[in-house]
Amino acid sequence: MHPFRHWLDEIASQESATLQLAKEFFVIFSRFEYALKQAGFVRGNNHVQPDWNRFAEQYGEVFGNRAQNNQSVREAIRCFRQEPPRRQVLRSGQLGWEHTQEDQQIMRGEREPTLPWLTIMVRRFRNNLFHGSKKMFDDRHRDLDLLEASFVLLGCWLDLDENVKRRFIIGRERLSVDLCSADSTTA
Repeated sequence: MHPFRHWLDEIASQESATLQLAKEFFVIFSRFEYALKQAGFVRGNNHVQPDWNRFAEQYGEVFGNRAQNNQSVREAIRCFRQEPPRRQVLRSGQLGWEHTQEDQQIMRGEREPTLPWLTIMVRRFRNNLFHGSKKMFDDRHRDLDLLEASFVLLGCWLDLDENVKRRFIIGRERLSVDLCSADSTTA
């Protein structure tokens, strides 16, 4: 038995549904990044990363049009707009959390959320959940809302590019349904 078993069992017993959803999110998010890279949305040389920025720039307008016609996507955007995940900062040797200027403008309604901003929010949420220095699931309700919103957005983004979607579902052809159809109320 590895040295973390007791700790993991304790967390699992307290947060079984939330923890399971977080595990599912990590699997889907990781697979999405794999698909982005395999489909050519990749940057770097020695250190390769998915090119979220190019993906977001290429599909921003299409996504915006689909979002207008999809209640689930609009609700997911509202969830991130209402209280975006904060980024972790180091100020005077102390760890803290802050919203960027763009986050604040979007929260106040001075700017509309864009696909590039939303991809940053889903990645920031993933980073905070995985790397953040907060207790796991400090705000369970908000974390669950952001998990569900992330699933909706990732599903819609998968439908934006057939090559990304094909790379995502290789070996899992049962996922051949549209994840972001215009009249969909669930994703």
